Amino acid sequence: MSRRRPGEAGMVQTWVTPRRRPWLIGAAALYLLALAISTSELSRFDHLEPGTLRFFTQLSALFVKAADTSIDYRLEGWSCEGSRFEEIDTSRYFPMRPNDKENRFQRLAHFYRSDPKVMAALEAFLLPRLPRKTGGIRLVSLRIPFGAPGEGIERYVRKPLGEYPADIRHAFYVTPMRERVGQCAEGEARP
Repeated sequence: MSRRRPGEAGMVQTWVTPRRRPWLIGAAALYLLALAISTSELSRFDHLEPGTLRFFTQLSALFVKAADTSIDYRLEGWSCEGSRFEEIDTSRYFPMRPNDKENRFQRLAHFYRSDPKVMAALEAFLLPRLPRKTGGIRLVSLRIPFGAPGEGIERYVRKPLGEYPADIRHAFYVTPMRERVGQCAEGEARP
C-alpha cells in the first residue's frame, strides 16, 4: 500500500500550519479552562470575562443556581380573643385561582412582602372583612424542600400551617404589638 504525500490529490490539507499549532492548542486549553471555571465556585468571577466568551462558556452551567425549595406564602391574623396568631384562609379574599400558587395573594406576597405600605394596605383591606376580631397580620413564607434528586415531587397541596416545622417558616411582615393591642381595644370600645 502506497502512502500519499502532502499536496497529492486525495489528501486533505490542514489549515493549521506548524507555526499556528501552539496558538490553537493554547486557545483550546483556555476555552476548556473557562468552561471548567464556569461550573465551579470560581464562577462568581464570570463578570471579568468578555461577554461573548461568557456566553459560550456558560452553556455548560445550566441551572447551577436552581431552587431547591418551593416557596409558599401564608397569612396569620392576631386573634384578639386568644391573643395569638391564627392562620387565615386567603382564598375567599383573593378568589382568582384560589387553590393554586398562582393566585393573587401569592403574587402580592412574593413581590411586595418587604414593602410596608403594601403590607399596611393588605392589613387595612383584610381586617374589616375577617369574621373574628383581628388585631393585625403576620405574613409568613414557607420554604418547603423538594427532596433529593430522583425522588418524586409531591404536587402542590395546601396543608395547615401548623403541619410545617418552624425551621422552614420566615415571617416577612408582622403588625407591631402596640398596633395589635390598639386594634383589639378599638373593637371593644365600639357599641
